[in-house]
Amino acid sequence: LWAQIKTEKKYLKEKNERKRKKSIEILLKCGTMSMLDLYQYGYYDCLIAAQVMHFPVKKLEVMYQKLPIKSRKDIAISFEELAQVSQKEKEELGILYQEIEVKIIKHDLENNREKIIEYVKER
Repeated sequence: LWAQIKTEKKYLKEKNERKRKKSIEILLKCGTMSMLDLYQYGYYDCLIAAQVMHFPVKKLEVMYQKLPIKSRKDIAISFEELAQVSQKEKEELGILYQEIEVKIIKHDLENNREKIIEYVKER
């Protein structure tokens, strides 16, 4: 509801509520839903946005179930392991880890430790 109301007043006091409102506003501006959106903003925020923009909720549920990872914790290789394998600096390592995360979400890379290591070495 709050994502649809344009006002200058600060009604939402809680940081989480403000974050959720902003997420839903971004999703509504896009007008559609992707796997990356679902991963980044979470199921609940996407569900609210989907209902407002008449995006099929069943399709959203299927998309969520097809997500290969639900959070970074689900990635088959840890940040520390990736550092050992890649020999990258800390800043580059963060970019690489995010790249791996996106590739897994888009089904361009299997969430498998060996496959990820192979990808890093070939990169």
